[in-house]
Amino acid sequence: MTDEFDNAEFAENHAASTLRELALSSPELGQAVNDNARDIRAAIADAVAIPRKLEADIAELNKTRDLLPVAGAKRLRGELIAGAVARGKEVDRTIATTIEATRENLVTGALPRVAQDREALARDELRVAFGNSTGDAAAATAIALAQSGNREIVAALSTSFGRTLLESRGLAGRDLAETFATMRKVAAHSALEHSTDVGEVLAAKALQKLDALGAARGAAGMALHRAVERARR
Repeated sequence: MTDEFDNAEFAENHAASTLRELALSSPELGQAVNDNARDIRAAIADAVAIPRKLEADIAELNKTRDLLPVAGAKRLRGELIAGAVARGKEVDRTIATTIEATRENLVTGALPRVAQDREALARDELRVAFGNSTGDAAAATAIALAQSGNREIVAALSTSFGRTLLESRGLAGRDLAETFATMRKVAAHSALEHSTDVGEVLAAKALQKLDALGAARGAAGMALHRAVERARR
């Protein structure tokens, strides 16, 4: 077994074990996250297939080296390598994008939701909690409220209403986007401490360990790198 196959096998096994640990296929996490899990598994499978196919294609090319002109064999080898590298980059982007989509869906899943008949009251409580704060003080208030464990306030803060409220307190552009995103992530992670909802807790737990999938992504990339090195010899 070659080095690139070792890396490919690790990528497959690590992705499979991590996905099981994250329980992303759990129905409590919702269809969006379930679909993310399927897409991640498929993307990793695509990634590890690339170095294996390159190895097989180079082996076939080597069998015919005596039948091809040197220049022709060299050109074909280069095309096989270039195709594998291009496909590897494409699949790596897919893996990265899918992991980030999963992260956003887990954040949403870990956030509390306010009952419709309590929504107006929650918004009023949120306005009161912000007081007269503006700018950086409003941003700090948002983060503190996200950690508070007050489900109704956190639910209101995490919606478009919360974003509009921050905007009305002087936050704009990148500051607004970063504050709102950070606040949502802080609130999502705090579900482990404050929530008793099964889906929210599962989402928060998965969110905590999601970056472990990076090892599978890295191993798949290393498998291709080593396959390319061997193909160029």
